[in-house]
Amino acid sequence: MYSKGIEEEDIERKLQQLSDRTAEILESHRRLDRWIVLLQKVQLDDFLYNYTQPMRIIILNLVAGITRGLGFTLGTTLVVAVLVVILKNFVTLPIIGEYIADLIDIIDFHRQNNH
Repeated sequence: MYSKGIEEEDIERKLQQLSDRTAEILESHRRLDRWIVLLQKVQLDDFLYNYTQPMRIIILNLVAGITRGLGFTLGTTLVVAVLVVILKNFVTLPIIGEYIADLIDIIDFHRQNNH
């Protein structure tokens, strides 16, 4: 019986050690999960990828600049065209008509000179 008692105590001690170690591993796992979530939020992998490839950044910024410039130009052209169409309908008004007619003449003059 004495040897069984020692064996049971050893088993209980080993189980307690395993339980403690399991708790430590779970806590480490939780901390690691928090780090993973934090790094995903920060997008560190994208930052490091872009940092190690500066030519990619240059090309992306060039394409973004061209796209913004093209969008600004097309948007301005569209807005001005719509305004000209709307203003042409108001040319027949007595007071505003002369001012709008002059404005349309100025726009037409600049449009012809730029082409």
